[in-house]
Amino acid sequence: MFTVGAASSRIHLRFPVRLAGYQARTEPSIAEHDPLYARVLLVESVRDGGRAAMVALDLLCADAVLTAVVRERVAQVASYDPDQVMVCATHTHGGPDLDAPGVREAAAEAAARACEEALSTRTRCALRVGAGTVQAVASRRSEPPRAPGVLGLSGRSDPEQQAPGVGLIDGTLRVAVFTSEDCDEGIPESVAIIANLPCHPTVLGPDNLMVSRDWPGVTVDVCEDELRKAGVRRAVAMFVNGAAADISTRYARRAQTFDECVRIGKIVAHRALELAEAARELGGGGVCLRRERLCLPRRRLPLEEEALEVRARAERAAEELRAQGAGWLDIKEAVDRAAAWRVVLGRVRRAGGATPEPVEAELALLRVGQLEMLFVPGELYYDVGEEIRKALDRGGTAETHAEAPSEGPAEGSSGDDRVWIVGYANGHVGYIAPPTAAADSYEQLMCELAPCAAEMIIAAAAQVSSKGCASTDVGQEVSR
Repeated sequence: MFTVGAASSRIHLRFPVRLAGYQARTEPSIAEHDPLYARVLLVESVRDGGRAAMVALDLLCADAVLTAVVRERVAQVASYDPDQVMVCATHTHGGPDLDAPGVREAAAEAAARACEEALSTRTRCALRVGAGTVQAVASRRSEPPRAPGVLGLSGRSDPEQQAPGVGLIDGTLRVAVFTSEDCDEGIPESVAIIANLPCHPTVLGPDNLMVSRDWPGVTVDVCEDELRKAGVRRAVAMFVNGAAADISTRYARRAQTFDECVRIGKIVAHRALELAEAARELGGGGVCLRRERLCLPRRRLPLEEEALEVRARAERAAEELRAQGAGWLDIKEAVDRAAAWRVVLGRVRRAGGATPEPVEAELALLRVGQLEMLFVPGELYYDVGEEIRKALDRGGTAETHAEAPSEGPAEGSSGDDRVWIVGYANGHVGYIAPPTAAADSYEQLMCELAPCAAEMIIAAAAQVSSKGCASTDVGQEVSR
């Protein structure tokens, strides 16, 4: 049993505001299509008093500076240790640039207000979890399956003409549901749902100049509306992204419009509600948090002359494909590759010939009863995320279980519903690509980290999972 409070508060921006998410978008936004929010969930173990806070922000990322500011504000309001506060971003590409005036301060202020309200709504809750596939939403955008006559090989340039279902994957949607003991005629007074799905919120493209939460905003709104219609007085839904570096809506979306955000957001919301209805209750347990500090090496940068040459070659290739009337996907990949090389060239010039410094990163493993959530500060490839999830599932070793038997996996559990990866959390190190990724792929080129970084993170995840976990211990760190 847990004491839980949850709430949301609007992030008030100054307009016009620079937008984040697309190199091709250079104009600022002058208005909102739908407001951005900070959502806060406070959870405390009734059994032993262990506690933690989760903050989900409708932003592209939560860098180290923003994470520190939000942690400090939430910790002050809730009388927590700052290290007990997990700060996540939904990764919407319709959000503001963090360096735009007042953005970090507005996000931190919204998180503090949401925390105040969450404190006032705390009630005893049971935890249930569920997982299942959601179809026609997520697609693997890097190296999608191809067949003659589809996806650009036929020379067609209209993405609407692609073969149905090509490139789609059945993404795994995970839900955690906190349901209050207090009921009115069998209907709980409060319900908090957390939904976790690895998928880029990129229905809206670079042509969009309106601030928006993209499809996850629709998902949480629909979940809350449906719960209220069912009689729940206090309903809060929260979306946290997963290992989504190479997962997006690219082959699922029918257009890049707000109506399409609604369509896809509703698909995810209705599936989340189905999974919540069928979710299984986890046994008791405490709340504990363990962290690993990592020092991740950066990749070697090319010489400026080399970067200039390759960038020019990539730009020429994209123009040649356009002139030849090539398929839309071939053109898209070439344009993305050229854009990535422009980013690489910028890094080369900023470095000025110096060796890039390693990146400091934090992994945090939050256990709420038998639910395990690993917070990762970047964009993991989907396959890397799955490797980490398996490592975490195996990490429930005899050592961990001997120290905290009630924290171990439920009997017969595969870990599919109770072991989560939460990306874009507690800092931002960018893409985390595996060594096996194609060297000239967009994600690999955009990745600042050396190829060994993914393996280091997998090893650190197994390490943090295998440790004994005292319910109120948040401080143990290991530098690697």
